[in-house]
Amino acid sequence: MTRLKDQAKEIETLVCFQLKQHWPDVNEEVIRDSIPAALLKIEKGFTGLPNKRYYCDKDVCFSPYMSVQWMIFLGSSVVSVGKKLHSF
Repeated sequence: MTRLKDQAKEIETLVCFQLKQHWPDVNEEVIRDSIPAALLKIEKGFTGLPNKRYYCDKDVCFSPYMSVQWMIFLGSSVVSVGKKLHSF
């Protein structure tokens, strides 16, 4: 497991790859633009948790291969994308 702040590019690539498997015409720009807000939500939510799988040595720990963490991240991403697509 690595620190959240060191993974932004890897997470971005993985999300776009996964989405393209189901929706080849996905708008990658909207997805990429929503990732920083989703990562910020993850950071705020995980900071200070007593479980070392989420917060360790004063840093948020995150792995896209831990299903619970990935599910939380994807949920946060959906909210961020929805706000971008439906803002006026």
